[in-house]
Amino acid sequence: MISLNYSFFVQLFIFLFLVIILNQFLFKPVLKIWQEREEAIEGKRKKAQELEKQVNELAQRLNQELEKAQERAQKEEEKLKQKFLRQQEELIQKTRSQANEMIAELREKIALEYKTALSQLEQEAENLAQKIAEQILGRKISG
Repeated sequence: MISLNYSFFVQLFIFLFLVIILNQFLFKPVLKIWQEREEAIEGKRKKAQELEKQVNELAQRLNQELEKAQERAQKEEEKLKQKFLRQQEELIQKTRSQANEMIAELREKIALEYKTALSQLEQEAENLAQKIAEQILGRKISG
């Protein structure tokens, strides 16, 4: 059987003394540091989640603004395209009008030159016919 003598009580006293001393100077400070560290980590984790939420919100707003800017750019591009097409059509109409005017002027000029040439040819044909008739008949024909 186990005998209880004074050495057991001395060892028990030393053990309890060491537990109290170690608890006071080692375990409590280490546990306090661990708890503070855990609280700091949790605080940083919450801060990181908060920052991530803000980043997501900013990214979403940025995407919305980007979509709006793309829509505005497409509208502006369409406006510019329509303006270009109108200007192009106006230029084509103006060019056609000028070309038609030039064609009309050329037709008038050609018609005038044709009439002039025709009258000259008729005059020359008449003169030539008269000369031929004079040579054939051997006398001068007054006309």
